[in-house]
Amino acid sequence: MDQYIPTRFPSHPRFVPALEQLERELLERTRHEATYILPSQEIARNAQLAIKAQQEHSETAIGRGLTRGQIKSGIYDLARSAQQLRAYEATTCIVLLEHVKAIRSAYDDRKISAFISSLRGLVERAGFLAGNSRRLQSSLAVGENEMLSIINSSEIIMRGLYSTRIDWRVIVDGIASGNFENLTSDDIKYKKKENIADQSASSVLSGIDKLDKLVRGTRISYEVFCEFLHPNLGDLIGVTVDARSFYSGNDRVRLISRTLGIGPSDMENQVDMSYVLDTTLGVVSDIFLQVSKDLNDLAGMVARVRKVVETAQHKVLGKQRHLFQRGDLCPCLSGKAIRHCAPKAWRGK
Repeated sequence: MDQYIPTRFPSHPRFVPALEQLERELLERTRHEATYILPSQEIARNAQLAIKAQQEHSETAIGRGLTRGQIKSGIYDLARSAQQLRAYEATTCIVLLEHVKAIRSAYDDRKISAFISSLRGLVERAGFLAGNSRRLQSSLAVGENEMLSIINSSEIIMRGLYSTRIDWRVIVDGIASGNFENLTSDDIKYKKKENIADQSASSVLSGIDKLDKLVRGTRISYEVFCEFLHPNLGDLIGVTVDARSFYSGNDRVRLISRTLGIGPSDMENQVDMSYVLDTTLGVVSDIFLQVSKDLNDLAGMVARVRKVVETAQHKVLGKQRHLFQRGDLCPCLSGKAIRHCAPKAWRGK
C-alpha cells in the first residue's frame, strides 16, 4: 500500500500504519470460528416463569407449578448474558475486520466514495463499542455480587446484539398478508413492550458523541463523511477521475474542467477537499488506536464474566443434580455435556 500521497488521494502519515496494525489485531481475534449457544425465546419465557415463582413463593418452592423442563430452562437462562457478551465480542471483531478490508481495498483502488463509506461504517461501530464498553465497565461489579451484576447487566449486553429500530414481526406479517407495500415507517417502528427487555436501538450519533469524548474530532470527521456520501457534492468528487484548473479570456476567469468516469479518483486539483479529508484521516488513525483499547477491555470483561458464570452454574448444578442427566448440556452453556464439563459438580464435590 502506498504511503502518504497528499494530492492524488486523501491520506495521512499515521493512517496506513494504524490501519495495518488494527487489521493484524482483528485477524488474530477472528482467526478461529466459534459456536455460541444462545438460549431461545422459549427458554427466556420459561426462565421468567421460574423467576416469577421464586418471587411469589420462596426460593425453596421455586418449582411450584412449573414443569421440570421449565425449571431447567430457567437454570440454563442464567448463562444467557455470558454467551451474548461472547457473541457481541465476536460479531464486533468480525464486522470491524470486514470494514477494515473494505477500507484497504478502496484505498488501494483509489475509489473515494467506497473508501469514505467504509470509513463511516467503521467509525459508527467504534462509537457503539466505546459506549457499550463503558456501560458494561460501570455495571459489572467485582467481588461477591459479580453474578448478580451480570444478570442485572443483561439488557445492556442483549442490546449490543439485538437492538433494533424496526419491529420485524410487523414486517413478516405484512409480507405474509400481502400488505408489505402499504406499511408505513410508523407501522414498523419498534415499540417497547411491557415486561420485555428494551431492544430499542439508540441513535448512531449517541455512539459518535461518546467516542468524540475519547478521540477529539470524531463528530466533525463523521459529519464530513456523512456529507460527502450525500448524493450531491460527494458524488461529483467521487467520480472525478481528472480535474484541471485553467483561466479563460483576458479577465482571467478561473474554471475547472472535470473528467467524470469509472476509475481511480484524482484529487490533485481538488486541493481544499483533499486537505479536509487528509485531516479527518488523522482523527481516524486515533480512532483505530481507541478501537484496539476498547477491544482489549471487552475481551477482559468477556473472560471474567465467562469464568464467574461457569463457577456459579456449576454450583447450581451441584444443588440441582436431580434435574439433570450426565449427558445433558452443561448449564454453563460451554457446549459440553455435564460429564465432560463439570464432573465434580455432578458428583457433588
